[in-house]
Amino acid sequence: MRMVGLGAMIGLAAGMLMVAGVFDDVRRGTTRGKLGRNQRVGLRTKRTMASERAWQAGHRAAAPWLWWALRGAVTCWLR
Repeated sequence: MRMVGLGAMIGLAAGMLMVAGVFDDVRRGTTRGKLGRNQRVGLRTKRTMASERAWQAGHRAAAPWLWWALRGAVTCWLR
């Protein structure tokens, strides 16, 4: 078995925290109605991009999944 360097471990931990932060920003922004339809962040599918109403409905439906993804990323970082 190969040992993983300290730098790699720190990089992985930092990456997981960044992923967790993105999940949380998207979840908060869409559930509060502050993150409107855009081409950069969020669930960009053909259906969610069809209208602002579809964008909000899709993100409201995905909010619990984003919460669990956030928790998973933080849990991986803590282990």
